[in-house]
Amino acid sequence: FELQKYQIEEEVFYTASLANVQLLSTSQTTIEDIVSNSDEKKLNPTLEKLYEVSNSAELAHLWINMNKSDDLLNILLGTDKEIETFNYADWVSLDVDLREEGVYLDGITITKDSTSNFLGLFSRTRPLSSATIQMAPENLNSFISYTFNDYKSFAQNQRAYLNTNTVLDS
Repeated sequence: FELQKYQIEEEVFYTASLANVQLLSTSQTTIEDIVSNSDEKKLNPTLEKLYEVSNSAELAHLWINMNKSDDLLNILLGTDKEIETFNYADWVSLDVDLREEGVYLDGITITKDSTSNFLGLFSRTRPLSSATIQMAPENLNSFISYTFNDYKSFAQNQRAYLNTNTVLDS
């Protein structure tokens, strides 16, 4: 296999091709390990799940380990400030759609079923559809809405996440 090295400012990335798949990592050792173990067909179970839910019609997929990705996120998002991921999730899976008007990323995040990550707050709940976006002004720059069906589970998860016994909302 041919390993290629790229440098953007102080950050170094490595790429290689393996069976029509492009590998990209900040770690040369990781790329070498993946290539050398490719015959064993052992996949990280989390990566296997992310691969299964990826949209095969899209050009590329990004699977980001949020616990090891600060430098990569800063490069991808073009910021010179540290991005605080605040234990949001363990992994992010993004489908990449390149269009004339821009790059579109669509995906999911996953976390272990615990309240150590932000998404763990929604453990044992189900999402609800939200009409809130219909009330937002057109010139809105960003919008976040969290909906769930079981407040009692959310409140229990919230107390564990914040390490408190106090109910914070009602």
